[in-house]
Amino acid sequence: MNREYFQEQWGIVTKQVDVLAELTALFHWYQQVRIGCISQTTEQKFVYESGLNIVELNYQERLFQLSRYVEALEGSLSIFSGSNKMSKKETAEQRQLLEKWPKIQQQLATPKAFELLIPESLTNAIARKLAEGKLDYTVIIKGMDIEGKQKGKDWLNTIANGVRNIINSEIAMDG
Repeated sequence: MNREYFQEQWGIVTKQVDVLAELTALFHWYQQVRIGCISQTTEQKFVYESGLNIVELNYQERLFQLSRYVEALEGSLSIFSGSNKMSKKETAEQRQLLEKWPKIQQQLATPKAFELLIPESLTNAIARKLAEGKLDYTVIIKGMDIEGKQKGKDWLNTIANGVRNIINSEIAMDG
């Protein structure tokens, strides 16, 4: 086992956290934009709520699989840590991840924990489009001005970065 191996394992963990971050942003998009702003009928609300449930189930499945992966890392650490195939520093870094994982996992337990209210300027921009009679979701989003689109991107990135920061703040990696 070498430094590249640990970096590869760490890369897998961070990529999976990135997926959780994107699913969290999507969860809040569905919750606050599609359901909270766009849905105008019972049928639309049902469809968007169903989509929200699917996003949350995907999030939970991804977190479950990531937890299984971290458990497997624990097994590999116990096998290789006594050998000279893994440096003390690499062993310490992997142990740090394993020791911090229960807290990280708890913080990542649900995408609801990362709620950030949608900027009022974004809800106002959507409301203006709806008032203009534009009821098609794609037309509304594509028709937003540059500032509205940027506000939306910034909002979603802030949510996603909140998820990413959980692992980054818990695990201090020496590059």
